[in-house]
Formats: sequence, C-alpha cells, structure tokens
Amino acid sequence: MPFETQSPASPPHPTTIVIADDHPLIRQGLRTALESAGETVVGEAADGVATLDVIAKTQPDLLILDIDMPKMSGLAVMRHLGGLPTRPKIICLSLHNAEDIIAESLTLGASAFLLKQSAIPEIQVAVHEVIAGREYLSPAVTRSLLRAKLGGVDRTQPRGEELTHMELRVLRGVSENKTSKEIAEELSIHFRTVENYRTNICRKLGLSGSNALLRYALQHQRQL
Repeated sequence: MPFETQSPASPPHPTTIVIADDHPLIRQGLRTALESAGETVVGEAADGVATLDVIAKTQPDLLILDIDMPKMSGLAVMRHLGGLPTRPKIICLSLHNAEDIIAESLTLGASAFLLKQSAIPEIQVAVHEVIAGREYLSPAVTRSLLRAKLGGVDRTQPRGEELTHMELRVLRGVSENKTSKEIAEELSIHFRTVENYRTNICRKLGLSGSNALLRYALQHQRQL
C-alpha cells in the first residue's frame, strides 16, 4: 500500500495594511516594522481625505489611523467608514493620551489605540491581536482609562449576581487588558473556554460590539 504524501500547508495570507499618518518618519517606521514581520503595506496617506481614497482603491484588511490629521481627522474618517458595508479593522494612533478621544475611538469601532511615542515597538503585537479578533491598548492608555472619571460614564454596579465565579475572573482579566490566551494560562483552562466565557458574559450583560466588553470591564474595574 503506497504511502500518501501530504502537500505542505500553504503559508497564511499576509495582512494588507494602509498606514495613514501625516508624519513621514512615523509612516516609514511603521512600514519597516510591519514588513519585517511579513505584513503587506498596500498604501499610505498623509491626510484624512487621501486616506479614504487609498482605502477605496486598496480595500485593506487593516487601517493604522492617526487621529490628528489635516483635511479630515481620524475620527471623521472612522465615521465615514462606519457607513460602508465592509470596512477594515482599525488601529488608532495619537500623540495625546486624552480619555475622551480614546473613548470615542473605541465607540466608533477601533480595535486598538496606541500612543505614537510607543507605536513602532508595539505595532506588531497590536496587529497580531487585532487580526485575531481581539483588542489592544497601549499600557499607558489602559492606565489612563482606569484613572479616568469621564462625565456620562455608566457607573452602575456590574451585574455580578448574573455571572459565575469563573466568568467574574475572566472579566477581571479583561479589565487588566489581558488577552484570552493570557487569561487561559492564568486560570489553567483552554483558550476556547475563555472565548466561550467572554461570549456568555456579553450575553448576560447585554453587551454588543467588538469593544463593548473591554469598555465595560474598564469602567467597572475597581468593582471586580
């Protein structure tokens, strides 16, 4: 009986990325870091209007978007993209660690928020997390959000009575900006079990949207 040979698995499809930032050195640094990790940068833009044009032409998987750009801000770009049937995942960049900007970016659908000061060393990790369907915040951003006392934030107690002990432990890990893999290792359970807990938590708390669980966990972190 002849042995069956298996063809080697095809390599994963590289992520296509557009970088939108009005500083050429930032764009070059990000491109170098991304391409060294095997990602494919398909376009660059130096202002908000050009960003929309490049996205329409290239249809990237991921947009790295500066919040403070000429002609149209990054937030305005995100509002325009929100009306499209399909849009890229978004990683926001900013020089400013302003809580209102961070909160609005997440509300508009950003999956990650990086400070420019640390964006280049952090970008590979952020892209990996976002493409995997997870969120990522710079550690400095996380600290800022946890300290923030934003006007209008829902400060009601988390409905802990509806959550199991393990679900509360998973929610605590989310509030500490840990990935599902890190939470799984900490709790000695399988990664997919953590994902199931996250789904159940969202259902019990009536949360929807890609960043809803993270925002909720950050808002109630002291109570967890």
